[in-house]
Amino acid sequence: MSGGGGGSILAMIQTLRNNKALLGKRKSYFKRSSNYTVYNKTYRKKLNSFGNRKPLSEEEVDKVRKKFQLIKRRNNRITASLFTIAALIIGYGFYSILSQKHSFQKSKERINTVIYSKLKPQPYRDQMKLGILKMKEKDYFMASGNFKKALIHQPNDLMAEYFLTKAYYSLCITKGQACEIAKTKVIENRNKFPNEYRFQYLEKRLDVND
Repeated sequence: MSGGGGGSILAMIQTLRNNKALLGKRKSYFKRSSNYTVYNKTYRKKLNSFGNRKPLSEEEVDKVRKKFQLIKRRNNRITASLFTIAALIIGYGFYSILSQKHSFQKSKERINTVIYSKLKPQPYRDQMKLGILKMKEKDYFMASGNFKKALIHQPNDLMAEYFLTKAYYSLCITKGQACEIAKTKVIENRNKFPNEYRFQYLEKRLDVND
């Protein structure tokens, strides 16, 4: 056997000895008795049953009770806040609906008062009736003629001026006609009747549609 082969055998023997020594030092990692049962008993704690559990002291019970009361009060405050917000939203919705209904009814009564009032000249009332009928039929051109005639019998009348302006406005919006006349009438009546919000509304609508 050559010298090189003998050196390899000696090196192998030395390696085996070193491994044996290492295994001896680390034998705790390779305990044969460390099966599942031993591990279960050594490293796993048993849970006590409810019957064997030590009862809570009065202080602990009082602490738990206060904690639950605090949570309950907080939940009640949140519920009350949500209920208040919901009630306000619902109340505002009903108020808006009733306000619109009231405004519509008031405007309708105002129109009827103007048309059927005995204080107004009969020709004025006849032309206003015809004009409003034409407005419902969407014949805005003929309606504007009726409202012009109504203004002849009752100059500077607010209701006749409004419906005449509304007729020109409707012509402009639906057919693109008489837009300049509509703008002129809106500005004229806005200055003539500064407290009448409907002319301001028509002016804004005309500006939007330009």
